[in-house]
Amino acid sequence: HQQFNRYRYAWEWVPENTENLLDYGCFNGEFVNSLQVKVEHLFGVDVNEEAICKAKEDYSYINFSSIKISPGKTDFPDKFFDVVTISDIIEHVADQEEILKEILKEIYRVLRPGGLLILSAPHKGILAFCDSGNIKFRFPRLHKFIYFHVLRQEDYYSKRFADESIGLIGDISISKNMFHKHYIIKDIHKLLKLKFIIIKHKRFGLFARLIAIIHFIYQWLLGRPSKTLNTIDSIDQAVDFGCLAESIILL
Repeated sequence: HQQFNRYRYAWEWVPENTENLLDYGCFNGEFVNSLQVKVEHLFGVDVNEEAICKAKEDYSYINFSSIKISPGKTDFPDKFFDVVTISDIIEHVADQEEILKEILKEIYRVLRPGGLLILSAPHKGILAFCDSGNIKFRFPRLHKFIYFHVLRQEDYYSKRFADESIGLIGDISISKNMFHKHYIIKDIHKLLKLKFIIIKHKRFGLFARLIAIIHFIYQWLLGRPSKTLNTIDSIDQAVDFGCLAESIILL
């Protein structure tokens, strides 16, 4: 977490000597594991059972469990956590009116009074249209052609974009309005309603999505990541671009 990105901001905002923390949407557990120097008891949940199994193998000292995307319920008692992190998860929930509100209600239930929610999401910046996560839905034939005939990853495509067994297509929940969502503060405030008070926020990055596309092409052509592009991306993520930014994180 030396580079600037949403995880670094979230890490810095977690208070020292936190007792119980839940990473909601933890995937492989890498981020929640990094918090062990600040938190006494760590927990992570995710809808991806394969990722949860891997997390349990790698970090056996952390309490991981899988959940269903709908209704997003956990088995934790009321008011159990001091901090909940949910990093770049809400944009993957296509049904913003029902499922996402249930997820946020569940987070509110397990947070103690005065507990902290750290939430990050894509921001409605000027380059939001570059979101590579939406290529599958905007240009489905081109997307499939690239995986089948350029990348030659038919098995990966079938597993990630055709298999609907966990309620996702790619990384977006199945619904009539399947797109990565992008938010402004007003949108998130509306989702949180009166249950949370926004203490502070940061809008950061401007060219990250464009850099990601360039980096993808670079790795495909040369077979290795670019340290220069990683450095440029880190610098980009460190700057608060305000309403132009591509990411937002809130406490």
